[in-house]
Amino acid sequence: MTVYAREGVVRLVLNGETLDEQPVREHRAAFTVSYAPGVLEAVSLDEQGRELGRCTLRTAGTPARLVLRAEDKNMPGTKLRYVHIELRDEKGVLCPGERRVFVSTQGCRLLGLGSADPCTTDSYAAADCALWRGRALAVLRRESSHPLLTVRTEGLPETSLLL
Repeated sequence: MTVYAREGVVRLVLNGETLDEQPVREHRAAFTVSYAPGVLEAVSLDEQGRELGRCTLRTAGTPARLVLRAEDKNMPGTKLRYVHIELRDEKGVLCPGERRVFVSTQGCRLLGLGSADPCTTDSYAAADCALWRGRALAVLRRESSHPLLTVRTEGLPETSLLL
C-alpha cells in the first residue's frame, strides 16, 4: 500500500491499533499490509509529531440503499442538474459494487447517465448503466417546476429525488 503525503512520517492505524510508521520519501510512504475488515487510517505527521492530515477507509457492508445527491440546486442561468447515484450500506459507507441501475424521470429529461468506468460498453444516452465502484452520475434538464428522478436496482428499495 502506498500513502501519498508531503513530508514527515505516515502512521497506519487499523481498527484503532497502530500497524506501522514509515518515513515519507518523494511524497510517498510504502507499507505491506494484509487485508482485514474495519477502519484503516493513514495519519500524516510532521517531524514534531503534529498531525498534518488523515485519510480514513471503511469496509463496506452489504448494499442497503441507493443514495441520490444533487449538486448545487441553485445554479444560476441553467436548467441542468447533476445527480450523483451511490450504492451505500446500512451505515452509509459507499459499497464498491457494479450492479445495474435503472433511471426514470418526470418533469425533466435525462441527458446522460454514466459511471466513469473506462471500459464500459454502456451508452450514455441509455436510461440504465452499471455502477462503477458504487457510483454513477445522471445529467438532467428541468422541464417543469417539480422534476423528479427515480432510480432502482435489483433487490433494493427504489429511491427518488425531487429536483
